[in-house]
Amino acid sequence: DWPEVISRSVNLLEKWPGVKEEINAKTNFLLVDEYQDLNSKEQRLIGLLVGDSAGLCVVGDDDQSIYESLRFSDPEGIINFPDQYHGTTTLTLTICRRCPPEVIQKALKLISNNRKRLGGKTLVPYDDAPQGKVATIYRRSKKAEVEWLVGRVRGFVNAGYQYKDVLILFPEGKLAEEYVKALKAADIPCVVQLRIGSVFDTECFAWFLATLRFLAESS
Repeated sequence: DWPEVISRSVNLLEKWPGVKEEINAKTNFLLVDEYQDLNSKEQRLIGLLVGDSAGLCVVGDDDQSIYESLRFSDPEGIINFPDQYHGTTTLTLTICRRCPPEVIQKALKLISNNRKRLGGKTLVPYDDAPQGKVATIYRRSKKAEVEWLVGRVRGFVNAGYQYKDVLILFPEGKLAEEYVKALKAADIPCVVQLRIGSVFDTECFAWFLATLRFLAESS
């Protein structure tokens, strides 16, 4: 249970100064990637590990924080990083080598709705050459979205594409089950590469475990 490991590590370092001093003495430098995905407890652990923050380097982007509901990530940790660690030097990287201009434009339009974000950065594409098309599709229900997807795939094939030309991405396997089921029911061949989590990976189980832990520690 990863959250349990983090919680116990924080408690150990906070309640046993000798342990913290020993670890700080051995930790001169610490590099943390994807800092925007860390929750407040994990950020607290990072601060306890380094002691002297002069050797701490974090890499991240508050605009890419997408796990606030699934992993309780706290993007304000990177937004407020210079205030928490005084003397911080910030190096802003604005050139995107991953995405064509159309994708970046869509992303920036969505990101502009964020009420709190680091300023002074505007993402620009490495290559300005137009590449492909990007569209944002909205449906009022999951059922309508599934039906749209099946129809869209059929439309591609009718237009001369092959099934193997179509790639469908999902953030995690559980979300894809209904879509895959509908595609197969429509006799659309699928090569599925998903990780379907067990009951122990669900948010429901995480809350259940947290409740048991609270009751045990309160008794």
